Amino acid sequence: MFTVEAKVDKTYRVNADTSALRAILTNTSNYPLYMPDIVAEVEKISDKLSLWKLKIDISAGSALQVDLEMLLSESAHHISFKPKKLSNNHLGLDIELRPTRADVELRLILELRLERRSGYEIHPLASVLGERTINRIVRNHAEQYLDEFIQHVARKAG
Repeated sequence: MFTVEAKVDKTYRVNADTSALRAILTNTSNYPLYMPDIVAEVEKISDKLSLWKLKIDISAGSALQVDLEMLLSESAHHISFKPKKLSNNHLGLDIELRPTRADVELRLILELRLERRSGYEIHPLASVLGERTINRIVRNHAEQYLDEFIQHVARKAG
């Protein structure tokens, strides 16, 4: 089994209203707009359920296409997107909104996991490069995409 795993846990400070941020972050149509290198498309099924079509590009190869039914859960200062059912593909996004006197502190945790029978199903060179190298590449890309996503969200909310 070849497993690609990436976890990005970052905190950002955004000068915006909490309710504006919440509206942007719970609107699933924003993810393909502002994070197109991971989320290619989102189809809303109901208020809390949507089909996310992911595009995972592992550098100089064809991107993996993955479809996941994702559930939205919310509380006062928390937003979460998780797969409806367990599978060999996983994307999780947890967002904490902590209002401060001057801004909003956003803590985002992005988790990605793909399991395949062989590395070749991930990328033609994945078995040669090894899981550790592929995981580092995917994590670096995910961190960059998350940074860009937050920049877009901050501009839209601000």
